[in-house]
Amino acid sequence: MAAVAAVGALGLTAVAAGSARAAAQTDSFRITQDVTGDVFTCAAPLGNLTVTQGSITMSQNMTIDGQGIFHVTGTIVPHNVTLVDASGGTYTVSGASWFGGKAVDENNPLVFTETDHFVLHSSTGGVAGKVQMVSHSSPGSTFTFDLGSCEQPQG
Repeated sequence: MAAVAAVGALGLTAVAAGSARAAAQTDSFRITQDVTGDVFTCAAPLGNLTVTQGSITMSQNMTIDGQGIFHVTGTIVPHNVTLVDASGGTYTVSGASWFGGKAVDENNPLVFTETDHFVLHSSTGGVAGKVQMVSHSSPGSTFTFDLGSCEQPQG
């Protein structure tokens, strides 16, 4: 799920670079995508959880302000996502991913932050695993805090 957001943000950086110092511009999009077959990779004893049905909605807003600074923000939200483990146990997902950043011009790197928080619920409603990650990148500094027991799909 995050990979889609990252690819979109990188592509938009190119748009911003070509539009620096132009009049203010805005654009946005919202798409829904089937995620059947995606895999959450979780630590033992849970193991991998494969999506059997459901979708995500990706929303992204971009602005190039009057000074030529490119701004982007977006979210990824799951809808009716169900998963299965290797033993046939079923799970559901709640949560969201948020990302945002800016680039001053084509010669400066993107300042970017992403937060991911997804809860994987067992069929009894308990918490089976979590994706809990915050990452930030700015000139001269990058860090990631990953406190979850699972990783979101990377495709």
